[in-house]
Formats: sequence, C-alpha cells, structure tokens
Amino acid sequence: MEAGDHNHGCGDSSPGVSRFQAFVDSAFDAYYDWHILSGRMEVSGQLANLLGIDEASLPTSFTEWLDHLHPDDREQTLTRNMGAAIAGTDYVGEYRLQRGDGSYMYVRDRGVILRDEAGRPAHMVGAFSDVSREREAEQVLREEAELYETLFGNAVNPAFQIAADGRFLDVNQVGVSLLQIDKETLLRQSVSSVWGPEAMAAVRASLASDAPATTVELELTIGDLPKALAVTLFPCRFRGERTCFALCTDVTAHQTLRRALEESEEMLRRQAESLEDANAALRVILDQRNRDREELERTIRENLETLVLPLLDRLQPHLDEPERICLEAAVRNLRELTRPFIGTASQGTDALLTPREREIANLVRLGRTSNEIAEALYISPTTVAHHRKNLRRKLGLPPRGVRLASHLAQSAAIQPDTPAEEDSSSRSPDRAHSAHAVPISARGASRR
Repeated sequence: MEAGDHNHGCGDSSPGVSRFQAFVDSAFDAYYDWHILSGRMEVSGQLANLLGIDEASLPTSFTEWLDHLHPDDREQTLTRNMGAAIAGTDYVGEYRLQRGDGSYMYVRDRGVILRDEAGRPAHMVGAFSDVSREREAEQVLREEAELYETLFGNAVNPAFQIAADGRFLDVNQVGVSLLQIDKETLLRQSVSSVWGPEAMAAVRASLASDAPATTVELELTIGDLPKALAVTLFPCRFRGERTCFALCTDVTAHQTLRRALEESEEMLRRQAESLEDANAALRVILDQRNRDREELERTIRENLETLVLPLLDRLQPHLDEPERICLEAAVRNLRELTRPFIGTASQGTDALLTPREREIANLVRLGRTSNEIAEALYISPTTVAHHRKNLRRKLGLPPRGVRLASHLAQSAAIQPDTPAEEDSSSRSPDRAHSAHAVPISARGASRR
C-alpha cells in the first residue's frame, strides 16, 4: 500500500481498496499510514471526529502525532513503535490521545509492517479503536475494588458478604477471628449452618425489602462461650449478583449488662413488694396497737368509774371533814392521772403555778373556802389569802368582778361538783365529795 493511497482517507478508488476501507471503517474508528523512512503520517478523517478537531489539524508527521499523545505515554509508545519498525514486527499498544477540548481519550492501536521491494520496513499501516469507555469502566471497577477492600478488608467490625441463597461469599479477618474459623472453611458453609435459620430468614427479608438496612440480633455459642451479635444487613450487588453485606457488632458485654440490669430491677421490684408487705404488716400492727390502747383506756375508765370511785364514795361518809377533803383530792388526782388514757388531757393553767399554789388552786376549784383550805393544809387563812391573790395575778384576773373558783372550774377538764365559792357558814360538809384534784401531800397533812 503506497503512501498516496491513504491521504486523510482519500486515495485509490479501485474495488480492492474500497473493500479494504469499508472493512477498516466497520472494524475500527480510524486508520493511518506511517511512512517509516520519511516520517510522514497520513490518517483518516474519522480521527478528526473522534478528537473533535478539524481535519486540517490532524497530524501529518510522526512527530506531530507524538505531540497529540499524553506526556506520560509518549516515551513508552515511541519506544515500542520504533522497536516494531526496526524489527519489522506487528505493533499493538494503548495510549491516550488529546482531544480538541484538552481532555484525553484511550485508543487501542494495531499496526502491521509493510516492506518495500528491497525487503526493508517501509510503512506501518494500522487502525485506532476508541477504548475510553472500556478503560473508564475498568477504572471504575478498580476503584470499586479498592473501596471494597478499604471498607471490607480494613473494617474494624466483622464483615461478611452473603449470597441470596445464604452462601458466604467473603469475610474479613476480623470476622474470621470472631467465628474462630478459617476463611476457606467458612466460604464452604451457609448462614443457616453457622448463624442459624433466624439469620437466613433475615437475609431473605432484607433482600426482599426496600429498606436500605435491617438489623437482627443473634445469640451464638462460639467455642464454649456464648456470644451476642447485632448484625446489620445491607442489600447490594457483589460481583454481578444480588447479595447482602453484613456488618456485625459484638454486643455480648452489653447484653450481659442489660441482663444484670433487668435482674437488678427485678430484685428491686421484689424488695419493693416485700417492703410494701412489711408496711402493710406494720399498719396492721399499728392498728392493733391503737385498738389495744383504746381497749386499755376503756378498761381503765370502766374500772375507775365502776370499782374505784364507788368504793371511795362509800368510804366518804365515815370520814371527818379534813379526811373527806383529802379523799376528794385523791379522787381528783386519780382522774388527773388517768386523763391521758381516756383522752381528756388538758393543758390548763397548772404550769404557771408553784406547787403550793397548785394545791390551793385545786381546793378552790373544789369550792372550798379559805378557812377550809387553811385547815386542810395546816396553814393560816392569811397565807391562803396571799396565795389566792397570787393566783388571780398569774391567771390575769382583776381583783374584783370575776370569781376565782368559777374561772378555775371553767379551765378544768372535769367541772367541780360545787360551782361557786362558799364560806364555812353557807355549805354543808356532806356536799364536799366531788372528784377534783389536790396534791397527794394534802392527804398526809390531814392525818397529822
């Protein structure tokens, strides 16, 4: 094939050449004729379309053609072309050609050597094929493989690739360590045999679902130790088939802690129930105590009213006047002593008084006159009058207008049987038998 036969795709229009060009056009994207001895380069117009340039900008020499190559590809391509030209062997190579917009396209170049009459290599006739998409696809695959290796192989968590039928397709080193099984053995097994039917059902559900991820919790026995795993399943494609990417997290410690917490909560619940039972029992005991106290108060009150006081009343007519006074004081003291038990306690005014004033106040409350009080306590009427004056002052009573006996009787929890003060000439000794208190010391004084 002579040089003039390939000037930008225009040459001899003989039937043989036309058929050859038709074959080349159908099998390749562009073709060329490199005159090895002169360095002249003829290329077809299709290359201008591939590069997005005018035909006038197509290279016309081998040197210009080298200028269109990517700088990183020039030296290697030049060496291989020259090697083929010198040796007279066929040439096959790939390199990048610069487009008109500055970007590069990958081409596959196939050339054959044509010799002159002397047998010397005279032409290299070849064709270009645009393989940019193939290379880009290969680059994507390489990047995906690198990404997969980065995410899968270097993952800190156990990672598994699982086929739709449950076969293990891949596992990282962390997963091998977790299951304590070598990779080759694991890849001959299925999810059902290693993780159980529940895990296989989760894989099928994940592949059938539109959810980006699902999580299942597994409990396994690895070696002699129980393990709890949280397995997150991501539907994806792996090596052309639909699979599940499984990322595992060992939650054994978390599960142990959760169970311990649940046991602690159960123990606290039982303790609370026990405490509630104890509180209920305590309430029963307190209720019983209150009933016992009420029964004791009732018993004390009935015994006082039915046994003690009637006996003292029968004794009163047989006593002299001073002794009757002491008996009345004793009755009063009995009532005062039993007041806390029968719910009739009263603060009164006794806390303001001296012991002697309290004795005189009790007798005044009984309606006794100053002379009777003096006789009962073996003191002078003048001393009684002095104490009565102090009583009125301490109780906040005016010197006149308010009867001391009436005020004391109103402030007492149990009213005196004799409601007013009377002198010795206006009351009978027989009426002095009410149950109002004087100190027990008065009884001893009356017997001296």
